[in-house]
Amino acid sequence: MKREELYDVTTIGGRIHELREKKGITRKDLYFTIRPDDTAAAAPDDSSINTMVRRYETNKTKLNAEQLASVCRLLGCSADYLLGLEEYTAKENKDIAQKTGLTDKSIEKLAALFERDKRLGFGSRLPGTIGLINEIIISNTIEASGAGRSLKILEQYEAGGFPEESPRYKTALVYEIDQSFIALSQEIRERRKTTK
Repeated sequence: MKREELYDVTTIGGRIHELREKKGITRKDLYFTIRPDDTAAAAPDDSSINTMVRRYETNKTKLNAEQLASVCRLLGCSADYLLGLEEYTAKENKDIAQKTGLTDKSIEKLAALFERDKRLGFGSRLPGTIGLINEIIISNTIEASGAGRSLKILEQYEAGGFPEESPRYKTALVYEIDQSFIALSQEIRERRKTTK
């Protein structure tokens, strides 16, 4: 049975682990970022690399300033985030959050959706998820008291009750995304409670 490790996301190591996993970065890539002078030929075996990286991610081994800067570049985050001085992975996210009220996770999720839409080739004529969200916000399709109405629309959508082109489909799609953000936010709050 594989031993399950707990990573405290309020620490440098826990945050490194969380971002590394989220971005699909291997332990080997992190190792060579932290120890760039090791060549592939002279590097330890994979098991030793995993052990060494685990030591950084569980805060048993500390990064020096140069290593911290390299890890930040690899993970696409600020040093303030890894050090626990900031709750936002990047300064841009903090600025967006202050203007919109979105959480860092929501901003990252939207950015990932936007990147996926770009990879899938959605343009101005074929709106992807982000295009639908923009269209709904701009056209005021969602009413201020629309939570209950959106739930009904979602139920109808799940039952296959209207075509994809309809505004109701788009509203239901945004509601689904919104619900996933709410669930993620609740999960984060619960996780923070248990780590304090």
